[in-house]
Formats: sequence, C-alpha cells, structure tokens
Amino acid sequence: MSFKSEFDRAVRISVDAAEKTIRATAIQMFSEIIKQTPVDTGRLRGNWQTSVNSPAYGVIDGIRPEVVAINEVTTAAVSLNMGEKLYMANNLPYAYRISQGWSSQRPSGWIENIISTFQAALDKKAREQR
Repeated sequence: MSFKSEFDRAVRISVDAAEKTIRATAIQMFSEIIKQTPVDTGRLRGNWQTSVNSPAYGVIDGIRPEVVAINEVTTAAVSLNMGEKLYMANNLPYAYRISQGWSSQRPSGWIENIISTFQAALDKKAREQR
C-alpha cells in the first residue's frame, strides 16, 4: 500500500470517528434538553425542533410527544456531514423565559449546564484522541 493510500485511509478513519462522536453527542445533548424541559401541558417540550444548516423559525401547533422531538434530533444528527451545523430551536413565546428559570421545575441556566456538561465530555474525548 502506498503512503498516499495509507494516509487517505487514516484521514477517512479520523473523520469518520469525529463525525460519529459529534452525532452521538448531539443526539444525547439535544435529547437531554428535551427531557429536562419543564412540563405543564407538554407543548414546550414538544416544540423543540432540530434542523441542519439553518434554525427552524415556526411553532408546532398542538402538543407533540417528546419521543417525536427526540426522533427528529436523531434523524437530523444522523444526516449531518462534516462542516454542517445542527440547530435546535424552540420558538414558543415563553421558551426563553422558561430557560431563564421562570419555571419552579428548573433553575435559571439549566440549558447552559447541560451544554457545559457535554462540552466537557467532548473536550475530554478530544484530549484522549491526541
């Protein structure tokens, strides 16, 4: 095997491993945000929308089950390619207030705490791969 083909193979393996790690982390992190979203009627939790390369701007009418929102996360993450961006949005008018602690079910900063936890795990994984 030539040096070039060995190098190309090593690059492919590295890119594949990075993509798998990013996808798995996104699925876990976004799912955790959905699961930890405070529930009154369920509308807020079901209005999390996941998309690739541009955020969703609409609002989902009615109450969408949590599992549907999580399945959407998985579908979007699996289709993600290196260099693309994965977005998660909740466009209900009160979503931001709830994320800032307006619900007695979750303190202010709960989404940031989830993101920080997953960022730390990704940083650790990156250090291990060096």
